[in-house]
Amino acid sequence: MADVFWTWVFLAFSSHLVVSYPNRKCGSPELYSGKVLDERYARKMEFNDGDRVMYKCEFGYTTSRGSRYSYCRDGVWSRLELQCKQKLCGSAGEIPNGRFRQTGNAFGDTAEAVCNQGYVLQGDPIRECNVNGWSGTIPRCVVDDLFTSAAKCPLLKKSKNATYHGTKGMYEPGETLSYSCNVGFRLIGNSNVLQCDRTGKWNPNHANCQLKKIKCEKFSITNGKVKFGHLNFNTKVNISCKDGYRLKGSSVVTCGADSSWTPALPTCEQGSSTQVMPAQVKCLPPAVPNSIIQVENKMEYVVGEHTTISCQAGFKLIGSSWVTCGADGQWQEIPECRFTERRCQPPPSPEHAHLEHGNHYEPNIALRYRCNPGYRMVQGPSTIYCRNGQWTDLKMICEKKKCGSAGEIQNGRYHYTGASFGDTATARCNTGYQLVGAGVRKCRENGWDGRECVCEAIQCPEPEVVPDADLNFDTSGIIRYGYMASYTCRFGTLIGASDIYCTEDGTWSAPAPRCEVVICSSPIMENGIQDSLSVADPSPKG
Repeated sequence: MADVFWTWVFLAFSSHLVVSYPNRKCGSPELYSGKVLDERYARKMEFNDGDRVMYKCEFGYTTSRGSRYSYCRDGVWSRLELQCKQKLCGSAGEIPNGRFRQTGNAFGDTAEAVCNQGYVLQGDPIRECNVNGWSGTIPRCVVDDLFTSAAKCPLLKKSKNATYHGTKGMYEPGETLSYSCNVGFRLIGNSNVLQCDRTGKWNPNHANCQLKKIKCEKFSITNGKVKFGHLNFNTKVNISCKDGYRLKGSSVVTCGADSSWTPALPTCEQGSSTQVMPAQVKCLPPAVPNSIIQVENKMEYVVGEHTTISCQAGFKLIGSSWVTCGADGQWQEIPECRFTERRCQPPPSPEHAHLEHGNHYEPNIALRYRCNPGYRMVQGPSTIYCRNGQWTDLKMICEKKKCGSAGEIQNGRYHYTGASFGDTATARCNTGYQLVGAGVRKCRENGWDGRECVCEAIQCPEPEVVPDADLNFDTSGIIRYGYMASYTCRFGTLIGASDIYCTEDGTWSAPAPRCEVVICSSPIMENGIQDSLSVADPSPKG
């Protein structure tokens, strides 16, 4: 009898596993770089065999070729054939008298317009490559009136070695001025032309005339006294007579281009020893604009007399300050007082910008600014000029570069501190998904750093097999968040939860249940006796 009982117990607790397999289904579709799932399918977690989903190219990409569809076949998604290529914008365009500086020509790249020296920008300096091509329109580079007016070259005055043949007082950049060498000088090279450049200076800055090798012979004057110095071209010699003699002719002679003295040499004739100067040869006070002449209270000067010239404030003396009245009644080698602009103080420091180059503050100099890294110019021009000790107005404005959207995350989203330079975008996944890789991107000078974030479905391990129970769950692939496993006891009583779920932390909502056989004790009958015991096998018969 005991053997029969234990046989029944063994049969009751023997393990029998029956797993039911439903039609094989597909989970969430695959993720592909540069492609996004159509919104109609993004939130669905389970698909039937034969279902199809559609993909499209990510923002900033264009369709190259291939089918947009992927199919669920026997629990597996077919490989997507769609190919997407990044949007390219090509050249940002041509700017007369300027150019574009491009970071690239792909989606998200920028092009900054820069004008040549002497030109200022009109229009938006920044263009951005987007899905429709370059944003905005091509700006213009127009002539800077301040620059060109200050860059004119003045007519050069006659010098000791050359005479300039000009017909106007100021010359535009690119215009030329010819000259000829004075008597006693010869041209060096083949060109006798100067050209005005954009800085307001002549190039070359002077006439290439060199003194000829001319030498005059010494001479003597009977009863006269001669004081010689150099005997080269244009050298002047003073002549006087001994006591008891008087000078007839000029007291000053000059070595000429033909190696002879001019005017004709004088003579000393017997008579009064008083030095006699030709009465008809005298010089009026020198007339030099913007000059100060040594105060002598004189209205005229005799040949050989000297005076000193200096310039008023703001003007610079060009030539010698010591001038002599010549034998022809003209002042020899008269200087010029040329206007001199003042240097500028250190330039302004605009917000979020710095000087591109240069630390000289000379008159008419141009300084260019550039926005700091992470900033872009939204208003210009970015160049200032030193004008008579003052800098021209700087209207440059730099603002933080903007990165726009960091992208779309399938099964997640970005949380932004902002979308400008230095801001961050933190990826957060939807419930049931976990982040793969770094979750923070930063807005840099050239856009968002790092790669787009991916939210991957959370997976649970396969549910535990319970003896004497049927387990019903989808075994077609990955066990994702929300999936349910159901247990049914073939015989016995279910202890625990019959349905358990895959939770958001990758564990099951409850432990697996168990199936137990309930064994009843012998019945107790009041005023009766038990005369037999039968044992039935509760397991199903085959």
